[in-house]
Amino acid sequence: MHVTRLTFYERQIIEQCVKSGWGIRQMARHLGRGVSTISNELKPDKDQGRLPYSAKRAQMRAERLSHNTNKRKLDKDPLFGDWVREKISLDWSPEEVVGRLKEFPGELPGRSVCAETIYQFVYDDRLDVQDKPLYRHLRTRRDRRIKQGKRRTNKTSIPERVPIKERPAIISNRKRYGDWEADSLLGKARQPIAVQLERKSRLIRLTKLSGGSAEETAQAISRQLDELPAVFIKSMTFDNGSEFARHTQIRDDYHIPTYFCRPYKSYDKGGVENGNKLIRQYIPKGADLTNYTDQDIYQIQERLNNRPRKVLKYRTPNEILQAQIKQSVSLNTRTSVNLETPLKP
Repeated sequence: MHVTRLTFYERQIIEQCVKSGWGIRQMARHLGRGVSTISNELKPDKDQGRLPYSAKRAQMRAERLSHNTNKRKLDKDPLFGDWVREKISLDWSPEEVVGRLKEFPGELPGRSVCAETIYQFVYDDRLDVQDKPLYRHLRTRRDRRIKQGKRRTNKTSIPERVPIKERPAIISNRKRYGDWEADSLLGKARQPIAVQLERKSRLIRLTKLSGGSAEETAQAISRQLDELPAVFIKSMTFDNGSEFARHTQIRDDYHIPTYFCRPYKSYDKGGVENGNKLIRQYIPKGADLTNYTDQDIYQIQERLNNRPRKVLKYRTPNEILQAQIKQSVSLNTRTSVNLETPLKP
């Protein structure tokens, strides 16, 4: 005898019965279904432990399992898929989920997955444990992948631009302090914040601008550099935005080389790009920057500069800056003493 699958309506009834504390046999009699049918329906959520039964989630799971071809790994293993869904619901990134599974294989013995598989799982209209879109737990909260469009020809006119390929290896390899990357962070109505990040120490500097013209941007960068010791000012790398057209002003005033990334290759200045992601924790995309005072921007800057960083062995950028200032002062003092000490006859 052919047994029809549970309908979504029946699953909604089961959800209400579970919330009311009904037993499996009582639900089976009420629906005219076998006890094993109800038991198997509740088993995936029961195995997961902390997940309450959800009719919507169970229906999605049943629809996935009804397809016999092209099943993804997380669809073939409902327990594994629900475990990943739970972790993403806690705002874990796909990379963090993968790392957790590698470092703690005992949580789900014999399972492995890559971050790309999890991204595909998330973007396939999945719901979290509270029946909300799963993509909303990603850092960007995008509901779909951004397609790579055709590359445009860069038409920004920036005089005396030096390409990044001519930048010395000592800068690219972060072998010294004083090499900076610059960028602009946009708010609502294209209100900009000038962002500079020192490559080795991850020290960050932020300035709220009124319009973001090339002249205003150059002045903002100059004000920030004026507050730093000379040992921390050795080069600066820009992208190809028109706001950096006055780079020669900075180059000549501070006697440092300036370099420019390849068009549409934001990873050429990955340090400041990562810094922008950290800033977005405090200034979300689309935020109205008129609601942020200069003091607010400064507090965000210092919150980031006082955060211990793994790449710095959990020291803070400000601690590294102070250490370099102290070392520079000590060196200058010794040099001064040596110059003032008379030569022995």
